[in-house]
Amino acid sequence: MSMPVNMSKEEIGKILTNLGNNLEKESEDKHAKWVDSIVQEYDFLDIEKPEEFSLLVDLNFSEQTNVLAKKATDRLFETHLFDDKLKHRIMFIYIHYSFIERHLESLLSLEGIACIRDKTRWLIQLYKDYLVSGEMPKEVERDQYWLPNEGKMEEWINWIDSMYALFFGKAEAYLFGKYHLAKAYHQYME
Repeated sequence: MSMPVNMSKEEIGKILTNLGNNLEKESEDKHAKWVDSIVQEYDFLDIEKPEEFSLLVDLNFSEQTNVLAKKATDRLFETHLFDDKLKHRIMFIYIHYSFIERHLESLLSLEGIACIRDKTRWLIQLYKDYLVSGEMPKEVERDQYWLPNEGKMEEWINWIDSMYALFFGKAEAYLFGKYHLAKAYHQYME
């Protein structure tokens, strides 16, 4: 299918809106039976209320997600002796990866968006390796595209580690860590 060369922004916008609507409808159709079964099973909850919707999500997905994360970490936990606190932090990476990723992107985006996924992936893996080994990573030369341009490795590790407490409503260490890393990025903000 060839497209006209001279399309207005409005025409392009309509095409993109239609495409998005079609993808959304396809997803709704794909999951319609499942959604109906969940709503029917938990008919005592009013899903139009955010609190009850959240409860429904927690009842259905948290347990399944935890079991899936346990499956993903079984071999690691069999080969290493971790206390429960450390296991929870490692599981947190698996279960809330996108939460960590979004927070990292909030600072790394100051460098630009090029290779931002590579940088977040590298930092999260570095944090996991730190949890497993117990050894703080050494500083590295910043000559690879997947490395953040600023901040010390220990600062990044501590900031990621603080996201566990942040998720549960304790922001102090998170804010402290982000403040110190943000200072390293001051030249990007001018």
